[in-house]
Amino acid sequence: MAYDVLKSLREARKGSEFLREVSRAKGAFSLLSSKREALSKAGFKPLSTAQLRTLEAQGNTAQDWKSVFVAAGFDPKRVSRCHFAGTVLLPSFSGTVEAEGVSFPTGVHHSTLSACVIGRDAFVRDVQLLHRAVVGEKAVLFGVGSLTAASENSFGNGLECLIAIETGGREVGLFAELTVEGAWVLCRSRQKRDLLHSYGSELSAYLKEAASPCSVVASGAKVLHTPKVRGVFLGPSALIDSAALVEDVTVLSAPGEESEILSGSIVKSSILQWGCEVATG
Repeated sequence: MAYDVLKSLREARKGSEFLREVSRAKGAFSLLSSKREALSKAGFKPLSTAQLRTLEAQGNTAQDWKSVFVAAGFDPKRVSRCHFAGTVLLPSFSGTVEAEGVSFPTGVHHSTLSACVIGRDAFVRDVQLLHRAVVGEKAVLFGVGSLTAASENSFGNGLECLIAIETGGREVGLFAELTVEGAWVLCRSRQKRDLLHSYGSELSAYLKEAASPCSVVASGAKVLHTPKVRGVFLGPSALIDSAALVEDVTVLSAPGEESEILSGSIVKSSILQWGCEVATG
């Protein structure tokens, strides 16, 4: 039976964990521009006087403390020597997370946060700039130069890949779950105008759902010792460790099928599927 690439794309739109994660992140990020009533409904409230005093006593500063909102159970002792710019949403912190074999109490330390949402029990330390990002539960950002995003990000989706012939004519528009078989069918179907038109329409709808105003670091993902990360989607349990640059990238990952970008790698405008590893040497 011939591979049905249109069916594959439609099923991906309906069942894509990537698109669901992006949708959740967009919902969380939209809270940054919401009124206090919406923030309160989502479980965030302004800092109390006692919380603000503790934060300042621990070396924290802000452009405007009225733009920092916290979840119920927030412990200000878990935040130290940070600067907050724009609206930032902070969760409750408890317990520990592991990074490089060391257990750390969750919280935010020695970092600059701007227009971002931090997930419950995340660990953010020594991040020079975290801007336009949604960080998931128990995610780890440690020793990062900058993790930022543009106003709209596609994470490498929609890029055209030249297949089989580099002089053009067999370009295939990519989406995160596209299989090798699907790409092969498309590149061999250049005379099937109806198929290509339908694929283009379905892909446009997919890309609309995938477009995001922020970088997304899903639950349990880790970014360690990397100078620049921009416009990325990191799936659950994904790892970036000591990469040189990661930009405009989707990293599909899951517990047991972790994807990793390691040791001096430069990864731009790419899609990594589950269980991939990119490394130098």
